[in-house]
Amino acid sequence: MKDNSFESILGGILENYRALCSYCDSFFNAALKKYQKHVFCKASCSMCCELESVNYLEAFIIISRITTEKQKNNRTESKCIFLIDDNCSIYSSRPIICRTHGLALSSSEFSAPYAISCPLNFQSPSLHLDSHFILDSDTVTLNLIKLNLAFCLLLGDCEQGSKRVSLEEIAAGKRPEIFRKIRNYDAVSPLQ
Repeated sequence: MKDNSFESILGGILENYRALCSYCDSFFNAALKKYQKHVFCKASCSMCCELESVNYLEAFIIISRITTEKQKNNRTESKCIFLIDDNCSIYSSRPIICRTHGLALSSSEFSAPYAISCPLNFQSPSLHLDSHFILDSDTVTLNLIKLNLAFCLLLGDCEQGSKRVSLEEIAAGKRPEIFRKIRNYDAVSPLQ
């Protein structure tokens, strides 16, 4: 008999999110291995770290992993609130976009076959990118949207599925009201 309890459904959503994160991390690592001379992403390079908000599922993941104490950092206004001395303080629970930034991406929204999401990576004019190392961002985004919507439906408010949560608010310890149904953040292990 299938367990349809709140905790079981939440666990399933989080397991699928973990799988999506793992896929993105594996894809990034494979591209890095194949094109290591053409990818300059590394620890303490925070050039792309300008994210200001996340969806509700990713907000929950981050909140589940940080302390309620406000993060102290040395950031400029255009940088992510979770950067501390140019290092990500939420690296293990970073959002999907942070896991894929720097890759070559394909999308139905692009006029070219792919776009490079970092001005430092893949810049050699003679470089030919193997299609196996171009991430289909439409598929990743669609899966993230579906997981976030399922999360918001579980919490009883599907309208939140299209809304964002400020990283500033998360860092300040503010919790979205929709999360009140989740009684114990510590009992949930989103990204282990």
